[in-house]
Amino acid sequence: MPTNVESPFFNSMTARFWTYTYHFKRPAGTSRGVMHEKPAFFLEVTVDGFRGQGECGLLPGLSVDDHPDYENKLQSLCDFFNASGDKVWREWASHGLPEDLWRDWLPWPSILFAWEQALRSWTHAAEGGDGKRLFDTPFTRGETGVPINGLLWMGDRCYLSEQSEVRIQEGFECIKMKIGALALDQERAILTDLRHLRPDLQLRVDANGAFSADEALAVMQNLHAFTLHSMEQPCPASDRAGLARVAEQGVIPTALDESLIGVTDPLERDALLDEVRPQYIVLKPSLLGGFRSSEDWIQRAESRGIGWWITSPWHRLVDHLRVGGLRRAFGYSAVGIELAAFGRLSRLGNRQFIYQQPSCSNGSQSRPAMDALDRLLFVPGCSAERQASVLAAAQNWLSGADELSLFTSGSTGRPKAWTVQRNHVLESIHATAVAFQLGPKTRSALAMDVAGTGGRLMLWRALELGMTLQILPVARHLTWEGPLDFLALVPQQALSLSPQLAAQVDSLLLGGAPVSPQEEEQLLNTFSSVFHGFGMTETLSHVALRTLGGEPYYTCLPGVTVSLDQESLVIDAPQRGVHALRTTDAAEVHSPTSFTWLGRLDGAVLSGGKKIFPESIDHAIAAAYPEHPTGFAGAVPDAEWGEALVWYSLPLSDTERHRLLKAFESLASWQRPKRIMEGELPVTASGKWKRKAEGS
Repeated sequence: MPTNVESPFFNSMTARFWTYTYHFKRPAGTSRGVMHEKPAFFLEVTVDGFRGQGECGLLPGLSVDDHPDYENKLQSLCDFFNASGDKVWREWASHGLPEDLWRDWLPWPSILFAWEQALRSWTHAAEGGDGKRLFDTPFTRGETGVPINGLLWMGDRCYLSEQSEVRIQEGFECIKMKIGALALDQERAILTDLRHLRPDLQLRVDANGAFSADEALAVMQNLHAFTLHSMEQPCPASDRAGLARVAEQGVIPTALDESLIGVTDPLERDALLDEVRPQYIVLKPSLLGGFRSSEDWIQRAESRGIGWWITSPWHRLVDHLRVGGLRRAFGYSAVGIELAAFGRLSRLGNRQFIYQQPSCSNGSQSRPAMDALDRLLFVPGCSAERQASVLAAAQNWLSGADELSLFTSGSTGRPKAWTVQRNHVLESIHATAVAFQLGPKTRSALAMDVAGTGGRLMLWRALELGMTLQILPVARHLTWEGPLDFLALVPQQALSLSPQLAAQVDSLLLGGAPVSPQEEEQLLNTFSSVFHGFGMTETLSHVALRTLGGEPYYTCLPGVTVSLDQESLVIDAPQRGVHALRTTDAAEVHSPTSFTWLGRLDGAVLSGGKKIFPESIDHAIAAAYPEHPTGFAGAVPDAEWGEALVWYSLPLSDTERHRLLKAFESLASWQRPKRIMEGELPVTASGKWKRKAEGS
């Protein structure tokens, strides 16, 4: 409900604010996670019957004024307006805010920007206008356009390629691409496509602080051939020394973006520019404090020969001018038109991503429950028990409950019941939606038990996104009707599919168990596009993906970072409520967003005082004997060694056994299996390799 406060002293003045929620037409991947909605606050002041409006463009997770008491601060501003009266408002409109008052509000940049907008909007209305033209320029009069960039939102390679073609068809002369979310070879492929489509296109990349200085310099060298205009924020804002080194040594110009946010002191602004000496700065008035604050940055940059441009935090409007002040150029119109308070989105913006719709107050599902249930198609062969469990899990999601229950996988300790927040689950769902381009037209199937996290998340994903989902019996050998756009399976299910069924799957996501090199080769010969996810119940499904046949490491989804604590992989995914989650997985971390999985620490074999990861043995044997019969490393109790490393294998011929023993010799002596266990391969109830015998 709007807040409306009338002054007890000045009847000709009223001040109020109200809230609104923008909903994305499709989830948008960012470096801070996947966004599916954005809050907005609107300030309105009426003086002498004329109304001025401004939008507080708050960006959760990035705005320095993203505080729990944000609405209280807005209310206090409205109270301050009413107490100050209409005479003071007119003075502000004529002469600007006093220096001390302006500086007092700089720590609340989005509110200060809305205040400036409201003053200019009111002035236009008081002068006979409609209050929608903040500056009188050729652009605001509709006589000329503003050159802006077309943004490629984060996603997989197919999604980025699709966006590239659309942006070029829309006539953009400059395209900006987020980097650091995919493997570098995939990002190079996108840039190669763009250069092929439009050789004269201006290309910019934005790292959002994803790299260390060494990594940024290496990436710049790798991408130098694409003649990129600039790289925005190559290192975190906290790493000034690294940014300075990259700006000085990098073969691609550096543009500071996030580094400017929250820097309000004049001396500190000078220090930042003098220490880093970037080639450009990127101004986002909603994050920096509005028109006046942006002008201050521009003057400091131009005095040092540093270029600049302006963008909205949502990249709806960008002006690429690097010379002259804002008033001399467009009079801030490129920023001012961003005001959704005026009920319009610019035709120059990334319009297909945002629409305006009132937010749901109770957090319930966005489509009728019965319509969602109608998209669940039980195939013949589903038992009554299977149908009942799926429908119960579906109703659990469709109830709109804020808290939901899952059972942990054991990746962080012993399995246990786990209560999760609905908004955290939604973050996971929309991250997958962005990565695989899932939506109402997506055809998929559920082949896992909904008692487990993988199956339950697949069901909830389909319900939330409006996907058509065939419900299959839980079995190793599967069948379904027609082509599928997306399918999530455990490796053993995928390996058991016939070539005819595999050909019907567009994108296959594997999870729940490792994939050996031999299995990877088999899958690549059967499926067109295969991904392996890394995640667990505690992270609400996968937080990183690896493309089979591509690089051997996992790349984190947007909003996810990793680190090491001794040998353990540590995961941070704040948007999912995951903070410094210490797993029982061993890994080699290459960067905050990429890692190679080595094995489970709790699955390590302790043999003769040595710690051995069976998965590493699998890879070594596959390298030495690629066509070896199906098998894997495991352990059995041993009086001498404590645990003895063994090799489980299907029955072998004499030749195969000899070759396998020769392959063992490629390993260090303490890594060699002590014996071969031939016969039926042991598996767990969920179809994973059972690597340790009872008692081990």
